[in-house]
Amino acid sequence: WLKHTPRNPCAHLSSRTTINLPFAKMADLVQPTKPGTGYWLWLSDNRAAITKELGTGKAPVVAKHAGEKWKALPAAEKKPYEDKAAQAKKEYDSKMAEFLAAGGTKNKRKMK
Repeated sequence: WLKHTPRNPCAHLSSRTTINLPFAKMADLVQPTKPGTGYWLWLSDNRAAITKELGTGKAPVVAKHAGEKWKALPAAEKKPYEDKAAQAKKEYDSKMAEFLAAGGTKNKRKMK
């Protein structure tokens, strides 16, 4: 027999569609994740080349070098990444509005 937990209150049931509880609907709501900025999109495309250039994959070293390269990039090379980031932000805003309208609540970032 399966154990009931807060995450799985009706573990003995095969599907959430068969339970008629208010929190089952809330469990289906998933807060959309924030999109990356233009820098993060650029970094995801260029991380392999930067690590190869540096000869190390250590995050602080790669991040520092990548930040310097991003700042030195001309605006014309940054524009496609910033446009993608702006489009992703618009999609995020619309998904977040739908999420909140459906009864979701916006989670706050956890402090470390």
